[in-house]
Amino acid sequence: LPIWATNRTNPGCVIDPADGLIPYLPWARQRRDEVRVNHLKPNASQVDTRTRGWPDGLPRQNFYHQFQIVQPPGAVLILYEVQHEFRYIPLDNRPHADPAVTLWMGTSRGRWEGTTLVVDVRNVSDRVRMSIAGDFASDDVQITERWKFVDADNLELSVTFTDPKVYSRPWTVLRKIKREKDPTFELLEYSGVEGDRDGSLMVDVPANLKEQK
Repeated sequence: LPIWATNRTNPGCVIDPADGLIPYLPWARQRRDEVRVNHLKPNASQVDTRTRGWPDGLPRQNFYHQFQIVQPPGAVLILYEVQHEFRYIPLDNRPHADPAVTLWMGTSRGRWEGTTLVVDVRNVSDRVRMSIAGDFASDDVQITERWKFVDADNLELSVTFTDPKVYSRPWTVLRKIKREKDPTFELLEYSGVEGDRDGSLMVDVPANLKEQK
């Protein structure tokens, strides 16, 4: 996965806008770029959430390592190898949680459009980091996932982000996913920060990290 925050994501996963760049508002691009420039020597407010052992959250969780999709009656369940995270996606039109409730994985509500699973994701915490280079959204972001079954062994996952606090317009990324056909494959135990030598950086986020301009 190319880092979304580079000056040019070419080739990259951003398919809209056509230039492959996330359409940040000026203040948000400045904040993102400060993290990008300093990501190898970050200050406390610039440390990647993964370094602290926190969940990657959505949408980052979908873009690397293995996961398993299970379809119990009335729902879709996604089991992630990374950080042992999971998502329960009900298909019964239930409402999202109160906007005051924010979670690393947000709340997901799904519906089928033919063979495409459309998932509306809200309630995502603004602590979620989309990439090591500092890409981010506010806790008002609305994420629309479209899990399109191309055939029995291939999926296309397109994800659209709408967040007027941070972006000047909605934008979309695309990932192509192949089915693991080895019948002996299984999700493995995930080892996160064991042996990390940057323990001094694993401190709580300063208040100024959550400030929105």
